[in-house]
Amino acid sequence: RGMGLSITPKGHDVEDHLVKQMRAVPGGLFDFDESWGEQLHQSGSSNDQRLRNQKSEAKKAVSLLATDRRNNLTETQSACEKVKADHTGSKRELTRATSTCS
Repeated sequence: RGMGLSITPKGHDVEDHLVKQMRAVPGGLFDFDESWGEQLHQSGSSNDQRLRNQKSEAKKAVSLLATDRRNNLTETQSACEKVKADHTGSKRELTRATSTCS
């Protein structure tokens, strides 16, 4: 960037965030593979769609935190596993039924 060239988002991530993240995550980022990153992109896109009409960034943040907390509760995870185990319909129906499961 010092040369006045544009940079890709991935280049920005590496340049500005990688070292901090590797220090913050125990064991570094080696435990995260490409599917982890893809899952983050998909959930981010889903959240963007869900909150696209919310003007307040603060309210968006509160909503995202509440959803994340709710989805990571033990009770929610147990309910998702039960739905998956008891499901007898199509794969598409299962995907819809468990869309909030991580």
